Amino acid sequence: MDNEELLKSEIIDRHVRQGLGLSWLNFAVLFCATIIACVGLNMDSVAVIIGAMLISPIMDPIIGMGYGFGIRDTKLIRKAATLYIIEVVVALVAATIYFSLSPIKDASDQIIARTQPAICS
Repeated sequence: MDNEELLKSEIIDRHVRQGLGLSWLNFAVLFCATIIACVGLNMDSVAVIIGAMLISPIMDPIIGMGYGFGIRDTKLIRKAATLYIIEVVVALVAATIYFSLSPIKDASDQIIARTQPAICS
């Protein structure tokens, strides 16, 4: 392995580990992204839902878990899984707050489409 490859793997490792920090900014962005996704679900807008997914920081722990499995680092896997669980709880709290305060009580087509799974062939 030459120095250039080693440098690339060190950079990847550093970026993955930095993405697994507990910060209020990440939780604020996640909270806002969840609210945006809920608005998209209520307004039946696929573009808004996709936009919310793009700004959501919940992908960092998923990448961390995958990277941890790849390099067999149980400490990294545990840290990423813990952060993932915390972020899922934050997202559920945000969605619960939004839908409890939302004046729209009817389920949109987007919500219905995600509650009835279908096998496509």
